[in-house]
Amino acid sequence: MSAYLEQAIGVLLSPVAPVYDTLAGQSARAPYITYTFIVGTTWRDINGPSGIRQVTVQVDAYSQTVSGRAQMARDIRLILDGYRGIVSAGGTHGLRWQGGRGKGGSGNPGGLQGGC
Repeated sequence: MSAYLEQAIGVLLSPVAPVYDTLAGQSARAPYITYTFIVGTTWRDINGPSGIRQVTVQVDAYSQTVSGRAQMARDIRLILDGYRGIVSAGGTHGLRWQGGRGKGGSGNPGGLQGGC
């Protein structure tokens, strides 16, 4: 995943809680958010690779309470669903929200996809 996309995720989600790449340190205290690169796909057309790459990023919300996680998930969705702006530096050309729900009420608000 590009450094620019990682920075964009941190900037977009930091109003909700501190944001960490993959794992929060042992000293991190809830609430916090982690994101993890899941998969990347290179788009192709009839002429071969198009130069566009789509990545899927999992976003997880952590809080001391179930209601806290639920509120964080709503806040994250609101930020990502309502995002309007340019995300084009470093080869990233867009963000798309793919809604989801964590297993067993874990507070996972879903996936963020970015095309680059």
